[in-house]
Amino acid sequence: MDADLSHPPTFVADLWAHRDEAEVLVASRYVPGGAATMPLLRALLSRILNRVFARGLGVPLEDLSSGFRLYRTSVLDMWAVTPGTSTCCPRSWCGRTPKAGG
Repeated sequence: MDADLSHPPTFVADLWAHRDEAEVLVASRYVPGGAATMPLLRALLSRILNRVFARGLGVPLEDLSSGFRLYRTSVLDMWAVTPGTSTCCPRSWCGRTPKAGG
């Protein structure tokens, strides 16, 4: 979450309220009801890059760059997360949980 509150803190409560629905929850700006205020070029690049990375990683998500995610402990345990783990790894976990077929 950005310190300038450009992301409403209610996202955290919304994710928590749906915690029993999936192993990984992503608050996406690219789903019905989602939104993001950004210049047109940035929005276009975001869409393109998300599709390229999702396809390259084999992850069935529209919004890999969302910073709002909630992971079940079992997902983190499955991937042996330790201090110093690369921050790019969580993006690939989204499609490699047992329910996602990974």
